[in-house]
Amino acid sequence: MRRIDPQYQLLGTFQVSVDGQPVALPKSRKTRALLAFLAFTSRLQERDRLIDLFFRDVSDPRGALRWSLSRLRSALGKEAIESTDNALALAPFPAASDIRTLEEAVEAQARPEQLAAITNYATPEFLEDLSLPRLNEFESWRATQRVRCNHLLTQALTRLVRQQHGDIVAVEHARRLVRINPASESAWALHVEALIAVNERREARRVLRLAIDELDRYGVPFSGELAALSDTLRSGVGTQATLVVPASQPRVAVNPCQCDNDELAVGRQVSEVLYRAASVNKTLTVVAPATVRHIETLPGLPDPADSAELSLHSAAYRNPDDGTVVITVQLVDTRTGDALFSWRLPVTDTTGDGLTLAIERFFSARFEIDLPIAMIQRCQQAMPEETSALEDYLLALPRMFTPDGFDPASACALLERALVKNPYFGQASIALALVRTFIPGLNDDDEAIKATLSYARKAAETSQDDAFTLGIAAIVIAQYSRDFETGMHIARRALSINPFSIMAGLSAAYVAHFAGDDEAAARYLDGVEACAPTDPITFFAQTCRAMIAYQEGRFGEALAWATRALGQNPEFVIAQRYLVASLGQLGDTEEAARQAEKLVQIDPSETLDFFERRSTYIESAQRQRLCDGLAKAGLT
Repeated sequence: MRRIDPQYQLLGTFQVSVDGQPVALPKSRKTRALLAFLAFTSRLQERDRLIDLFFRDVSDPRGALRWSLSRLRSALGKEAIESTDNALALAPFPAASDIRTLEEAVEAQARPEQLAAITNYATPEFLEDLSLPRLNEFESWRATQRVRCNHLLTQALTRLVRQQHGDIVAVEHARRLVRINPASESAWALHVEALIAVNERREARRVLRLAIDELDRYGVPFSGELAALSDTLRSGVGTQATLVVPASQPRVAVNPCQCDNDELAVGRQVSEVLYRAASVNKTLTVVAPATVRHIETLPGLPDPADSAELSLHSAAYRNPDDGTVVITVQLVDTRTGDALFSWRLPVTDTTGDGLTLAIERFFSARFEIDLPIAMIQRCQQAMPEETSALEDYLLALPRMFTPDGFDPASACALLERALVKNPYFGQASIALALVRTFIPGLNDDDEAIKATLSYARKAAETSQDDAFTLGIAAIVIAQYSRDFETGMHIARRALSINPFSIMAGLSAAYVAHFAGDDEAAARYLDGVEACAPTDPITFFAQTCRAMIAYQEGRFGEALAWATRALGQNPEFVIAQRYLVASLGQLGDTEEAARQAEKLVQIDPSETLDFFERRSTYIESAQRQRLCDGLAKAGLT
């Protein structure tokens, strides 16, 4: 008899129940993992995809899949799995699960009692009993879904803490939030706020000190949320809580905006938005005169603003002819007074919200990469022999993102050295995952790909509030796991943290293109270019434009975009590949052959056969179209 509506528990230990009664599942962990995967996904799954995930290590993979499906039908009923020659899915479809219930509750803005009922039984560990270390594809998928589930739980618990502010139950929700996100300053700040709200000031001070220690252990700099709370606690009775800005973090001081007396409101807006924009970079400590009073340093230590290595100076003036507000910003070396970077932004919409949005869009994008590169350019000559993990990371950034310094092999060595010093450094971990994709021949075998994915997964788990890190994780995981759904989820998560993140927007564009949705990819690129049209990593965006134009048959346009990208970064192999294919499609055989030789010089492994085997992350029709162009160019 057919069983109706099985319920799947994916958080914690994997379980299946019908009418509240547990179902006895097969003993094979691989078979149970297959069922869990089908229960989680929201689309038909091709048999080839399931074989890649679970059965590549057996001699008869299709037979092994059929055997597992027969065991599952025995446990759940013959009608529980619907299948064709090429695909299959659970019935009913999509399956009912605790994750789906949680997603629906979060999206529907459920009432506090509904959210509490869901989060009370949820644990942060996704499929905690179904680890399959030898199955790299499945483990990658499981790790990235853990990030997705943690994000859902974070949303639900954060909402509960705020909805039930002042109630003791909010403290327990906040405590669970910290357990899920121990490297998130925002989570710790909510915990401290919840304790203050119920007048548990002594416990709030203890948690504040614990937060400082934990964030320092994870290498997370303070943005100011905990600093502001220390001021609140100092106003109470008892031992004062001391918040020390870590000396190991480079500091950027945001100085008040200079403006005419009749534009003071504009000046305050500029200062506040620049502070927020600079704070998106998690490798820096950002201080501002408006927030320094909240930071209590130990006796004898200098004021954090006075000891900052860099200062952001800004000025705003209004053009009397057209009313445009012109904002100029300089990043200054406080030691020498030299200007390292300068920006100029004219704003035509000078209403409060319009002005704020324009400033935040532009500077949140620019500061993501500009500030740390400026930091290392300032102190590179005076770098000590024994560098810190952070200094190694900063040294690697120009070698990854600036055309004149592009040196992925050198960046890779620096990032590996940083992770030896601090294995929990999420930004270094994800930078290493990305830079490994730039090095010709490095990801040519399964073990190398497994290592690259491990860096990306680790970074996604330890840096859940960092848009830059999550953006890179999205593209690496989508590319090497061939899981576009998860990659796009992580990219959207990154954009929800910082809608103006260049790396998050570019990653969303690449993942959408890999999945065959070039319309969405173009929209993400439009957003990237609106934020910072001259960003140091523009060659990424130009290459993606070339990819989209090529797949839509606009080969002349693809050639132009690829040429522009290579003008910025002549060693960028993806751009060179599309330039060669475009020339092949346009029939320029002589130039195509010359550029094909250059492609092989950049990456000696670049043959048609190898490219097809290692590019399964690209939708099959797109891959074939690209191979056709490369073949016409003479690539063998």
